[in-house]
Amino acid sequence: MRLLSFALFASLVACGEATTSSTSAGPVASTPVVVTAPVVATAPVVATAPVVATAPVVVDTVASKVVGRYAMRVRLTTSQTLPFLGKSKSTASLYKLATIAESEEGFTLTESACEFAFEGGTAPLKIFLNPETVRSGPAMTTAIKIWDDKGVVRFDRDFATVILGAQLKDADLDALPTNKNDPRVIDADQDGQAGVTAHASGTIKLGFIKKNIEADIYFVQRSRDKFTGTLVEGGRLSGSVIDETEQSLLGSNNVLLTLGGNVPTVQEVEQSSVEFVRISDTATCDTVKFKTVF
Repeated sequence: MRLLSFALFASLVACGEATTSSTSAGPVASTPVVVTAPVVATAPVVATAPVVATAPVVVDTVASKVVGRYAMRVRLTTSQTLPFLGKSKSTASLYKLATIAESEEGFTLTESACEFAFEGGTAPLKIFLNPETVRSGPAMTTAIKIWDDKGVVRFDRDFATVILGAQLKDADLDALPTNKNDPRVIDADQDGQAGVTAHASGTIKLGFIKKNIEADIYFVQRSRDKFTGTLVEGGRLSGSVIDETEQSLLGSNNVLLTLGGNVPTVQEVEQSSVEFVRISDTATCDTVKFKTVF
């Protein structure tokens, strides 16, 4: 914020009057001498310098550069080797609202998921998540380290974990459910299906047979990542992300999508990133046009 300074000028002017006396001609008789009051010299008026109001000094701190509300994008490129289909690669972005705040203990980062977008690759199936599913996860507040390193503002957020589609006692260590009847499984997106629902669309090839797929899959997920980076031009925060997310498939309304079981994915770190762009403090998931912001 820039503060406008202003000046208030004042001057003082004083003036005085001088009086004179005269005598008229007359007889030889002398005219009594009238003694007039002596003229008292007044002190000269000294003009004082105008009072100028100065703007308060704004301290350029790390907090002044980073505290606020952001649109956040976590972009991941992963590869996967599927039975009968071979290795494939895909890129997807998770868009969030994020708030960086400062307290006596340091900085905190609060994240709330808003949208998921599949962006392409060689994977035979594209995955879609509706907004209700994406937003079904809880907001997450974690500590984030932000500091000045010889004029470069750096940030580092350690691993944080969010569970979707299940309730675990230990989010980091408990094994994910593998069966929809596991009592820990919940209907996170309230669609009547166990866990979280995603829609798969595309064409798979089994030998000489091509099969068009439009189906739902049901799963639970442990989302776990960390990121680090710097403050860059335009007030953006940009950096790299390490993702250790894992999923457990609970079922599908198309049996073909359950044949491979739980196939792990491998992150392509060099093609993954995290980015923060400043937005209005009143912005919501519904008002931010994420694909325009990024």
